[in-house]
Amino acid sequence: FGFYPNSGPYIYIKKFRPYIEDQSKPIPVDFDSLMMMVAPRPLLIISSEQEFYRHKIFPKCLKAFEVYLNWQDAEGLPSALKARQERLGYDQTLEYYETQHRIAPERIPGMLSELGAADCFSWFSFPGGHSYPGVARRYTFAWYDRWLGRTLD
Repeated sequence: FGFYPNSGPYIYIKKFRPYIEDQSKPIPVDFDSLMMMVAPRPLLIISSEQEFYRHKIFPKCLKAFEVYLNWQDAEGLPSALKARQERLGYDQTLEYYETQHRIAPERIPGMLSELGAADCFSWFSFPGGHSYPGVARRYTFAWYDRWLGRTLD
């Protein structure tokens, strides 16, 4: 994967570089705040266990997950229900619950609203350091399939 132990951090967001070069500068926003700003839209966090421990990602993910879990759609804010309804395969979801569990399609939006946006937040941590192993790629592709558009057909 081209990982070099002494290569140093790579920062794609150029305005973030000063905070990496001079770590005494306070970062104006924390990672959990950034995650919460995405809510209720789908969000996937992939981290290695080394990064997970060093950057203390778990408590940050928990804080963000609480926002997703307790999300209530409100006028003027993004809608968790709309995110689910607009994804490819939503019709298959309705069909599944109707044929397999005898739940009428018109009941599904109310049932999904009870979830808040909990199913829109995903986090996956894998053993090792900074890399993108097969297990993380498979998880990512499955997440993409769900939220970005591959159906069972």
